[in-house]
Amino acid sequence: MVTETNQLAQRRRFVRLAIPNIFAAVLVPVAGLVDMAMLGHLDSITHLAGVALASVLFDYLYWSFGFLRMVTTGLTAQSLGANDFIAVDRVLWRGLFVAASLALLIVLFQSSIADLGFWMLRGEAGVEFSGREYFDARILGAPAVLFNYVLIGWLLGRERSKDALVLSAVGNGMNIVLDYWFIYELNLASAGAGWATALSQYIMLAMGIVMMARLGKSAPLKIVFSEFWDRQAWKRLFGLNGDMMVRTIALQTAFAVFTNGSALLGTGILVANAVLLKVLSIASFFIDGYAYATESLAGIYAGSGDKKNLKSLLTLTMWASEITGIILVTAFVAFPNTMFGVMTDHQMILDTVGQYMYWLYPVVGLGALAYALDGYFIGLTLSGPMRRSMLFAVASFLLLAGLAAMLENNHVLWAAWSAFMGVRLVTLWRQAPATWS
Repeated sequence: MVTETNQLAQRRRFVRLAIPNIFAAVLVPVAGLVDMAMLGHLDSITHLAGVALASVLFDYLYWSFGFLRMVTTGLTAQSLGANDFIAVDRVLWRGLFVAASLALLIVLFQSSIADLGFWMLRGEAGVEFSGREYFDARILGAPAVLFNYVLIGWLLGRERSKDALVLSAVGNGMNIVLDYWFIYELNLASAGAGWATALSQYIMLAMGIVMMARLGKSAPLKIVFSEFWDRQAWKRLFGLNGDMMVRTIALQTAFAVFTNGSALLGTGILVANAVLLKVLSIASFFIDGYAYATESLAGIYAGSGDKKNLKSLLTLTMWASEITGIILVTAFVAFPNTMFGVMTDHQMILDTVGQYMYWLYPVVGLGALAYALDGYFIGLTLSGPMRRSMLFAVASFLLLAGLAAMLENNHVLWAAWSAFMGVRLVTLWRQAPATWS
């Protein structure tokens, strides 16, 4: 049993981690909103639509490697819980090695990635041209993005959420400044948004290297690297990375199908759905603040062999996530012209958004609980259940998305997305009790 005193201490620790994580996470969609607001107020909506289309490719590409952050967080937290600080540093260096290898592949095959991506995600000619300009600029930041995943994961695993906040503030703050410069001062439109994002990632990386040098002093590098190539450690790392990569690719496939299905329904629907998805993004980044705190604490509990606090931790994060998600959706639904008007002043788009905005309630309501469970399982490095849950959810989504395409109905497409979140929630929740028994 978890005593009332222990629960209070856990809540305080959770809040101490969650608040900086929320601020750090919220800065990401804020920068995205600035992208959308600046492009959405240009004379033509093709720039905004092109970036929306190209962003699917980057979501697919970068978040396919999101395991770099998630696995690093879980392994670091468990090593910290076991008071093995040399292992904490080894997790960092192994993660950076994997990130460097993947970044090299992306740089070498960037043209092929673009050709394949835009062949799959077809839009109108002007939209595709703007999207390609954005892609060609932003892809240059790929190495920095992957290194930053590892550094952020390592900081979160060490309960250094304030440092993660500083990194996020620097990266996203510079993105906003550079957006204005490239888009308005240099008149580079969608290409300018891509350049701004790429350069801001390198500035963020420079700050991360400074933090790494300051914190990574548990032991001399000679000792840290003495077991760097340990076979069992790499086997576990690749197993976790493999499961999480399959999970993330499946997730991004669902996003890609949703966006492509939106494009097939017309540019107006594509942009309106992109605006609504941005609300989901805002909500998810708030909720991710709780999930990141849960990753750290669940990993530390697991590393120290403390199972008694896991159930109360999961209950706490699920309640916090659900309440936050519903409040955010209600703010947008209650004041649609004001809230959605920040992203675009095209009345046709705002009218279309108004027809579908109520779908945010089931999507975010179910998604908030699923995201909370994601953070819990990531901290425990239980990647197998997460992979299976995502595959079931994507299969359900694809069936309904196919029906939406046949009927040419955007309501059915949003129903498919609601089902996707619901299946993720149910399949993960059924496996949770085994983790604390």
